[in-house]
Amino acid sequence: MIRLLTDTVSDLPDDLREKYQISWVPFDIIFGDKQYRDRIDLTIEEFFKKVKETGMIPKTAQVTKEQ
Repeated sequence: MIRLLTDTVSDLPDDLREKYQISWVPFDIIFGDKQYRDRIDLTIEEFFKKVKETGMIPKTAQVTKEQ
């Protein structure tokens, strides 16, 4: 069996992911000293709101093999 896997940065729509059974792994987004898992701890709307409110440019961390 072959499975497709991507990270959340691919921004695939949920209906497409479900249709083709594509799994995703969340990217880590870092604002200052706080770390969030993309789409789990922080929605897209919350991400842009945080950027606007804080003026911070977040950093990201690569997906690990454990994830």
